[in-house]
Amino acid sequence: MWVKALLLRNFRSYGDAQFQFSPQNNLIIGPNARGKTTILEAIYLLITGRSFRSNNLDELVKEGEDGFYVELHYENQGIDHSIRYIYEKKQRRIFANRHPCKSLSDLLGLLQGALLLPDDIQLIKGAPKQRRKYLDLQLAQMNPLYVHHLTRYFRAMRQRNALLKMHSERAIELFETEMASSGAYLIEERERIVALLTQDCTEVQEALSCGKEAVSLKYVPKYQPKDLLEQYRKMRSREMKTGSSMVGPHLDDLSLKLGNQEAKLYASEGQKKSLTTALKFAEWNQLKAHSDTTPLMLIDDVGVSLDASRREKLISLLDGFSQVFVTSTEPLQFSSSSRDTEQVKL
Repeated sequence: MWVKALLLRNFRSYGDAQFQFSPQNNLIIGPNARGKTTILEAIYLLITGRSFRSNNLDELVKEGEDGFYVELHYENQGIDHSIRYIYEKKQRRIFANRHPCKSLSDLLGLLQGALLLPDDIQLIKGAPKQRRKYLDLQLAQMNPLYVHHLTRYFRAMRQRNALLKMHSERAIELFETEMASSGAYLIEERERIVALLTQDCTEVQEALSCGKEAVSLKYVPKYQPKDLLEQYRKMRSREMKTGSSMVGPHLDDLSLKLGNQEAKLYASEGQKKSLTTALKFAEWNQLKAHSDTTPLMLIDDVGVSLDASRREKLISLLDGFSQVFVTSTEPLQFSSSSRDTEQVKL
């Protein structure tokens, strides 16, 4: 799979812009605040249906306009495809090869890719919600059934929470049964992907640190899948005081260790940045392993906050990807001269 072209109209700072890309390395270079990250944002919007910078689509519209248009052309297994994302008059419409997508779920899996941002260090130092989102986004790209259970779980939880706030047990067991069933699936899939990510993440972290740092990942559920239904019933009376569900995979976490120590507490900023990179590179590896296409790799401000040695090693690892999009404020020399490179200068 490779993205050939991107068209932006009234998207962020772009009035009308077109970009052509190489099937291998793409370096988007220019000063800060020139729209480099916006190009990655537009591509990611068509991978996931969402921006990584805002949950409000109005913020993506160029000032003074009433909507935006993003169109992307890509090739997959020798066949040309297109995706269009239109937002106007507060309405969103998405088309894949001119066929309308009824929901964002229809978009997931058409394009696949991993995204590395400077703020992703929050994967290590931030709240558990960040780490759950990391797992959920890649599983959603790989497994449509995961999206079904994720949607079903949160829909049932909203209904259960509404009944808890009303101090009503009418039909609450129905929603608890749904939560327990879908919650068990989410836990099992998260545990499975974490086991797979561990090996990939370890290899990347060792490469970035020249073999000095060992990584371990472990999914940490508050309750095992078989115990969920019983816990929902046990916690009902207590949860009626808070109006919220205090049991389930929406509260679980991912433990990240360097050696035997929690990275969140003991790793240096450089080590945390390296571990973030390893997590995102491992995500790409798993997307590739679970698909018959090669995913994209998007990197904003490549190597920022890394020391010179780790930055050089990161750039050398890019040769192992298929199509890469990298933003930088300064010229960048990729390791392999045999890979085709396109420069987009802003």
